[in-house]
Amino acid sequence: MLKLNSRIPRLWLRINKIEFGNNLKLIGYPFLFRFSGAKIIIGNNASINSSFLSNLLGLYQRTIIVARNKAIISIGDNVGISGATIYAIDNIEIGNDCLIGANTKIVDNDFHSLNPEERKNSVGGYCKPACQNW
Repeated sequence: MLKLNSRIPRLWLRINKIEFGNNLKLIGYPFLFRFSGAKIIIGNNASINSSFLSNLLGLYQRTIIVARNKAIISIGDNVGISGATIYAIDNIEIGNDCLIGANTKIVDNDFHSLNPEERKNSVGGYCKPACQNW
């Protein structure tokens, strides 16, 4: 299992202005990215697992955390994430003491309409937040 305790991954987070608390553990190579105007905030004692051989359920991908537009992704203290995707264009909040299992997908939007005419007119290829469809 590859544990990245070097300064390079943390430097990448700082360059991308991703906020993180104390004792962040990165296993493997997670992909975290925020677009201009967006925020990613990670609490204390978080663990982000992206190593394919480190989870007995089997990870199909690295952990991917992306905040677009003016989205805010807030991840609480003592959170564990394994091979998950968290993708926001508005807001996703993960509370304290949560475990996000292998290959989970968390999104706050439906990415596009099923109607071709609506897709042609959508700005940036995104539709309304998924919760409005429920």
